[in-house]
Amino acid sequence: MKLKIIGIIAIVLVSVIALGCVESQPSAPTSIENPKSTVASTPKPTQTQSQKSIIISYSAKKVDSIGQFGEAKSDKVFLVITMNIENRGYKEFNTNPFFFKIIANNVKYDIATESYNLDDKLDTVDLLDAGTLKGSLAFEVPSNIGSYQIQYDGWSDYEIIYKAI
Repeated sequence: MKLKIIGIIAIVLVSVIALGCVESQPSAPTSIENPKSTVASTPKPTQTQSQKSIIISYSAKKVDSIGQFGEAKSDKVFLVITMNIENRGYKEFNTNPFFFKIIANNVKYDIATESYNLDDKLDTVDLLDAGTLKGSLAFEVPSNIGSYQIQYDGWSDYEIIYKAI
């Protein structure tokens, strides 16, 4: 009898703990001009697409310099990648520039610090479901680069679809 009561108590405790771990919903939007009033939110239609994906449409160009002082080293150029990122179904997608790499000739390149001097640099945000973001990153690569690949090395696994434009 005691074991049965202890078992029931254990099940109740586990259930309470599990329900307490659910993330809460964000608050209703608040007006910037009048913080005490709230703006009614419009519910989003449910997503009919069952496949979650991150769509990265991109274009690239080579430049010798970025900004006033950002000169590429000898035999190098900056490969500036302009991306339009769409989140289709994931709760969030982090756009930290350090998560993006360029692979060329079996070498993986990190972003160049000159990326921060780009007029349209990619912002570091958590891109929520159905959100889009456009921005550019620069990578210092050999001037004779032919082909390259973009790679996302974030902490989570995503289905990423890259589209050259």
